[in-house]
Amino acid sequence: MGVASLTLMLVWLLKFRGGISVNTDNIQRDFNGHPFFMLLGLIFLGGQAIMAYKTIPGSRRTQKFVHLFLHLMALGLGSLGLYAAFKFHKDTKLADMYSLHSWLGMGAFVLYGLQASHPIM
Repeated sequence: MGVASLTLMLVWLLKFRGGISVNTDNIQRDFNGHPFFMLLGLIFLGGQAIMAYKTIPGSRRTQKFVHLFLHLMALGLGSLGLYAAFKFHKDTKLADMYSLHSWLGMGAFVLYGLQASHPIM
C-alpha cells in the first residue's frame, strides 16, 4: 500500500505538476516537494520504522538500530517537506501557519519529533 501511494504521488507530481525540486527558481516545483517528502518521510518511513521490530530479522539490537535509523530518516525528510512549504510561502509572500492544515501538520510533526527523541531525554 505504501509503495502504491508513493508511486501514485510520483506519477501525479512528475506527469501533471511539472516535477519535484526543493531549491530552484520554479516556485511550483519547489512546493511539490512538500507532499512528496511528507508522504515518503512521515507516512512511509515512519510506518516502516514502526514495523521494524517484526519485519527485520536479526538481534534485538539490530532491530532497534534499524528502527532508530528509519525514524531519523523520516524526521529528516519531514523537515525537508516543511522547508519546501515554508519556502513556497516566502516566495509567494503568503503568511505562514494561517490554516488548520498548517497548525495540525506542525503539531503532528513536533509530536513525532518529541516521540522519537523521548528515549534520549
